[in-house]
Amino acid sequence: MQIAVGVVAIILVIVGITRLVSRGSNTELSTGDTTHAVVIGNYPGYADSLKAIKEDIAVARVELNRADPDYAAANKSLSDGDKIMASLPASAAADTTVARLKIQLAAQRSAVVKACDAMKRVAQQRGEPLPNCGT
Repeated sequence: MQIAVGVVAIILVIVGITRLVSRGSNTELSTGDTTHAVVIGNYPGYADSLKAIKEDIAVARVELNRADPDYAAANKSLSDGDKIMASLPASAAADTTVARLKIQLAAQRSAVVKACDAMKRVAQQRGEPLPNCGT
């Protein structure tokens, strides 16, 4: 039990550090990068949209790393991120931040699917109810 609590504490610290680092990278939006300036000028909610996508990815990571993960909630969060990504203007495709977030969304979705599939196999072997993967 103490080991499980220690593992969860370590995961929470890592997630916290990751969030701090990602917040630090948000400052690039206001540094005068011409790609961001052009896109933000045409789409006033651009910076907020990118922040929301980052938060959706972070929520999915936290959910996946919980002791009893809710895969459906993690997938919903990633779907919300996908919807926001789809609502961005076409000019956003040239933005390196958007490209990086697309990769992160795909990688996180893959991790959620793999983890849920693994838990399904374990549940089947034990004769337990299958987890809800939200897919």
